Amino acid sequence: MVTDKPTPKPKEDKISICDVMKSSTSEIIQKAESQVPLYIQMYSDYYREYLHSLDNVFGTCYISEKEFFDNLNLDKNVLKMFSEANKTFTNLMTSQIDVYGNLFKNHLQVRLDTIRTWDSFMKMMMENYAKMLAEFNKTNMTKSK
Repeated sequence: MVTDKPTPKPKEDKISICDVMKSSTSEIIQKAESQVPLYIQMYSDYYREYLHSLDNVFGTCYISEKEFFDNLNLDKNVLKMFSEANKTFTNLMTSQIDVYGNLFKNHLQVRLDTIRTWDSFMKMMMENYAKMLAEFNKTNMTKSK
């Protein structure tokens, strides 16, 4: 004799709100992170083009004004003093660029360290939160029995 056994219903996949939120958050963060090289390259190209543009402006001035200034027959001592002053200014500017580069590097390092410290703190807090929820669930299960 054949007995009809009821077909077991397939288990419904449990959906966790935490899984949904974690998955979505990770997807968004990964997408944003994937854009970082593009943003850096675009900004680098933009900044380099800006600097080349400034260099071209002074190059054009040089070509158009060289004959004019050469015909002024300025005193060689005046030109020598101007050259020395210009060297001093150039050295000052290049050293300031180095100082700014180091300042920017240190500033970013402090920000990275701050994020890492915050991340470590949040991990510790979430571990404690998870322990508290586990204890709450254990206590809640004991009461419901």
